Amino acid sequence: MRPRFDPTLLYARVWEDDLVLREGLRIRPGDRVFSVASAGENGFSLLLDDPSEVVLLDRNATQMALVRLKVAALRHLEPREGRRLFGFDEAPRGERRRLYRSLRSALSSHDRERFDAAEDVVSAGLLHAGKFERYLATFRNFVLPLVQSRATVDAMTGLRDLEAQRRLYRERWDSRRWRALFRVFFGRRVMQRMGRERAFFDHVTATSIGDVFRARAQKALCDMPVADNPYLLWILTGRSIAPAWLDEATAPLIRRRLERLTLVEADLLEYLKRPAAGRRFDAHNLSDVFEYMPEDAASDALRVLHAASEPGARLVYWNLLVPRDAHALPELYEADTGLASALHAHDRAFFYGRLVIERTRATL
Repeated sequence: MRPRFDPTLLYARVWEDDLVLREGLRIRPGDRVFSVASAGENGFSLLLDDPSEVVLLDRNATQMALVRLKVAALRHLEPREGRRLFGFDEAPRGERRRLYRSLRSALSSHDRERFDAAEDVVSAGLLHAGKFERYLATFRNFVLPLVQSRATVDAMTGLRDLEAQRRLYRERWDSRRWRALFRVFFGRRVMQRMGRERAFFDHVTATSIGDVFRARAQKALCDMPVADNPYLLWILTGRSIAPAWLDEATAPLIRRRLERLTLVEADLLEYLKRPAAGRRFDAHNLSDVFEYMPEDAASDALRVLHAASEPGARLVYWNLLVPRDAHALPELYEADTGLASALHAHDRAFFYGRLVIERTRATL
């Protein structure tokens, strides 16, 4: 069992598809972009589209410490070293410890103390340290072997032909035991205890969450190339495709634009309500923030976002289990349902139920 990090670290990696996000936001050179930080990767990817600034915000201090460590790795390590440090590539613990220590002087004293105290976790690979990643690792290590042999998992993750994936799913994967154990492990009770914050379920009305997620997993296993899906591949095998900031082709450009990144540790709405310093935002990556809000609060948040936006600003966010959008605010927002549906059909982060893309309207 891997050692545990600070339990307030919810996500060690971002669980939204950056390719979908970038296509949905359609950032133009010079745009000013607001993004929920989470674990940082998607904010880094947005730098590829040449914005003037990306503000990365999270109120969770541990999440922001992880983002700052990744920024230090971007500045001072080669991509292959970053992949080894964070656990995307295999590496001895001693090498991860050496790579971390090479970054210590680039960290604040507070962040150094935080990661020094958890050096055993850093040595094991921080990719595995978040609450959600530990939950999925429990599924991979203890539940999946009860229903699928290693040979079947290797076959599924190695296929490149969708019809072959569908056939394998029908003939070897979709057993009664698979359906039953999946329903339990990804049901409300187990997920609430092991995988997500309790507040996440406050507005969920679905009665059989496990069946909802099983249907989404089935679609991914049958309709998307598993070998090219970093999220599904990691869930099933523990291996993953490195994100853009650790890719040899894209990391250098992200590194050159790091000065355009602004890191903010604050509440989202409190920050957006502050008097604007300069112009407003042209694009917003909002992750799944409305999942935690009742409908009236979500509408209030969308009003705050509108006031912090330029006319025509684009918003991209996901609905996991709670339907949220700006349909009650037609005077403020216009939905781009066609693009959202088209992108959601190819979203590698298959567990989301819906992608929302909206544009702000100008008001008098």
